[in-house]
Amino acid sequence: RSPKDAGFDTDYKNRMAQLLLKHMSEHPIQEYYSQAEIETMKSSDLSNVQRPTMMGNEEWQKHKLVDDELLNSLLVANYHSNLYYQALSDILCVQNGAEAVQLLTRSERTYNDLIYEGKYPETWKMQIILRQWDRRVRLDHEFRVFVSCGTISAISQYNPYSYYPGLYNEKNEIRRRIMEYHDLVAPSIPYQTYVIDYLVTEDTVKVIELNPFSNTTGACLLYDRRTLQAGKDVWGDLEEWEAKFGISYSPSELQESENQEFPVIRIRETFFPSIVDYCALQNETLRATYELQSQNRSLQSNSF
Repeated sequence: RSPKDAGFDTDYKNRMAQLLLKHMSEHPIQEYYSQAEIETMKSSDLSNVQRPTMMGNEEWQKHKLVDDELLNSLLVANYHSNLYYQALSDILCVQNGAEAVQLLTRSERTYNDLIYEGKYPETWKMQIILRQWDRRVRLDHEFRVFVSCGTISAISQYNPYSYYPGLYNEKNEIRRRIMEYHDLVAPSIPYQTYVIDYLVTEDTVKVIELNPFSNTTGACLLYDRRTLQAGKDVWGDLEEWEAKFGISYSPSELQESENQEFPVIRIRETFFPSIVDYCALQNETLRATYELQSQNRSLQSNSF
């Protein structure tokens, strides 16, 4: 679900524009945020937000949702970034063997993983797994769950860059449902420490994939290894690792860490601090999308 997953030659760039436009049509920007959410944002503390350095005159930046210039830029950038990531997921859906081979042979991630397998054949094992595409799997419904010594230590939304309207208010319910379903799944997993991704929708909880508890697995919105390990020194190197990276805790902080209720859950309750500049990195795709939108409107206008 990053540009590394699919080879971005001309064909993929065109498909990205088509998929992004499809999502924009299904979720118009004027309807993406509720009025209540916008009012909450107007009164929220945006002191941690970085002032955009890449504001330009791009077509995608011209939407006006609120009068406040900074808040408007955040709302608009977050909207486009969220839909961009959904399009990145959708581009991985293939219909036949030829498309699957094309996706794999043009993927930077596949290329790098094959290099790792060549360097570390004893520990890095590559396999191809085919799964039926499930359109319910959306990034705003996907959560990464960390399990340490059999205990769920932490839960995070999968995409750390996105603020999803309304999701933060559901965090306790999401936490409860994941814990209940994990109790059913855990006995069939032959490990005690691992990372597992879950899909959580209105009517279902479902396993997406199992990952190793290691530095090759992204931590999403969680950065504290002590929390990820539920306060346990799983491998006997926690204090050494913290010292190596200059991480220290006061006695009261250590006591608080030991007493905190697990699992902790992290859902973004406001914007990614540099979301405008981050979204602007995709200007090429966004330009192509708005050009395609303009062309479609011209064709529709000429047909009448």
